[in-house]
Amino acid sequence: MNSFLVLPACEEGRGGGHLYRSIALVKNLRKEGADAWLYTDQKHNMSNEPEELWLDKEKVIKTTWTLIILDRYRTEKAEIQYWAALGPVLGIDEGHSRKECDFLIDILPGIPSNKTGEKANLCAPSLLPLPKKRRTSFSPHNGTSGSLKILVSFGAEDAAGLTVDTTIALKNVIEEGSSISVVLGPLRKNNGIDRQTLEKAGVTVIEGKLPSGGDFFNLQETLADYDLIITHFGITAFEALYARVPVLLINPGAYHEKLSQHTGIPFIYHGDFSSVFYSHRGTEITEDTEERNQEKFYLQPCSPCLRASVREIKNFYYLYKKCVTLSEKAANRWGMDGGNQSSPQKYKTLSGLLFNVNPLVHRSCPLCGTTDCRITERFPGRTYRMCNCGTIIMDRLNPPPVEYNQNYFFSEYQKQYGKTYLDDFPKLQKDGERRTNIIGSLSGVTFSKNLSRRDAEAQSDKRNSQTMRCTLRLSALARGKNKEDPSHRDVVCLQTKTQRLLDIGCAYGPFLAAAREQGFEVMGIDPAQDAVDFVKKTLGINAIQGTFPEFLPELRNGTKKPVYDAITLWYVIEHFEDTGKALTAINGLLKTGGVLAFSTPSAAGISRRKSLYNFLENSPADHWTILDPRRISGILNRYGFRLKKRIITGHHPERFPFFKTNREGFFSALSRIFGLGDTFEVYAVKVRDCNYV
Repeated sequence: MNSFLVLPACEEGRGGGHLYRSIALVKNLRKEGADAWLYTDQKHNMSNEPEELWLDKEKVIKTTWTLIILDRYRTEKAEIQYWAALGPVLGIDEGHSRKECDFLIDILPGIPSNKTGEKANLCAPSLLPLPKKRRTSFSPHNGTSGSLKILVSFGAEDAAGLTVDTTIALKNVIEEGSSISVVLGPLRKNNGIDRQTLEKAGVTVIEGKLPSGGDFFNLQETLADYDLIITHFGITAFEALYARVPVLLINPGAYHEKLSQHTGIPFIYHGDFSSVFYSHRGTEITEDTEERNQEKFYLQPCSPCLRASVREIKNFYYLYKKCVTLSEKAANRWGMDGGNQSSPQKYKTLSGLLFNVNPLVHRSCPLCGTTDCRITERFPGRTYRMCNCGTIIMDRLNPPPVEYNQNYFFSEYQKQYGKTYLDDFPKLQKDGERRTNIIGSLSGVTFSKNLSRRDAEAQSDKRNSQTMRCTLRLSALARGKNKEDPSHRDVVCLQTKTQRLLDIGCAYGPFLAAAREQGFEVMGIDPAQDAVDFVKKTLGINAIQGTFPEFLPELRNGTKKPVYDAITLWYVIEHFEDTGKALTAINGLLKTGGVLAFSTPSAAGISRRKSLYNFLENSPADHWTILDPRRISGILNRYGFRLKKRIITGHHPERFPFFKTNREGFFSALSRIFGLGDTFEVYAVKVRDCNYV
């Protein structure tokens, strides 16, 4: 059973939205069957809520949490780091130390930021608990200026004190026949005095109530009864957009103004509001001036120009019509007009999204062990960190949606490369021959025209390996020819005793086939049963189905004696959640002097250099690490290997900025000279047992 700890904002001045949302989330998670709790070290005002929703600090510290959810508004860095020691941290609408959270969800759209790690994994207003009652359109109920029904609501607390001033100013500009209703939040101070003032002004007052017995004051289901909602930036504004009710925001500060600008919801800064409507009610303007102001409304509806043009508007109904137009545009922009069912997200509620999560977060680099890994980019469901060792590391909210089956090598492979894996088999086998020759040169298998038999034998003795010699002559006449002519020299094949090679992630076995032809005793391991069956039945090569290292017989049986002379991983090493654990296991299976060879995507190629964001966005969902070829020697050394050869591959001149077809050769040469290929190959030998932890 997943366990969730939700930490709401309870401090004075934070309003009630965060607290209400947190309580609703805990209740909904419990309905789903999760173990969910609230915790705060601040005094909260939800005295009517049952105590069994809240957990004391002693139990919080002793519990292992699947996910810790911060709905804290502005959380300090030290606090986030404290909770990160107890479990993966998800921030909801976090506005301060955002980059410290493992995952971020902006239910309300935040201000876009180019700062590293501050972009949210997901922005989804559709995850709000939206009202069931909706209007058919944003137009007023009867289409007349004198019968508008307006609702003013500034949340549970109204910390900026906007309610009374806004309502009185509004009362002075609306036409006779229109009405105003005001919600007095349950956490506001001086509600009694405010109520008297508002009732004296002829305003209908609605008393907000704290949740009682699990039932909330159902403001959202009353929104559709009104023609205009006046509020500040927050949950109510988006609930109103979903209910197809025009919205006008009165912003208490510059930060809210920026939020409004970004979302496209019409707004007025509260410092202008009363002066606008008190001083300029009924101001006469020329037709030319009105047209100019209308243009400002449409071209820059959410900018400081709006405030300037509001001072010159002829009447309130003119402003209202603009709110109708702009609110409808904002609803379409944020997917609110179609409702939850049209949301592109798989889950329609926040509790539904979080209920089955199984987060994997790397608190330290899986290769070098350092904890200094800064978050660099975020995408739905995944976060990327950059380590000082050059490795890019992926964290996930859920396991990758990838299954290693027949489709992985056929339909998905064809989608990426234009042909299936088996169609590509001859090319892959040819690549395997080249790779096997390199491995052979490092592991004791030598093919040479330029060595005399005696020199080759001496080289073999120096390696302390048993050899068998096979002498082939290019021509029967070569014995009597000039010995200095290299074309008539003996071709000497020196091969050690049969060497064992393990190919991890062997797929359908093109490399295994190439290595067997070279004389290796080969075995493969792959999680795809169909691929293993092909290797065994069609190629006649030994292979086992499973994941490395858990399903390898040598490790499963507790054998620690090195048994392989070479271990290879062709585009596989990036698939390990814990790459360091895999390298440690490989070291234990390799004999001293044995060869480790692998290929993998490059963190220094042209695609990464051109755009890190696009590179990571297009990175496969099951690539946990992306290595930097410039730093690979130091990483291998930690695990007992010495780098012998590094080859930059995957050169794509068309991926260069300003690429031109008629200069493809130039860009191709540029890629090779500066090592800008998007993949690379590594060949290393084991020099010692792994002592890195």
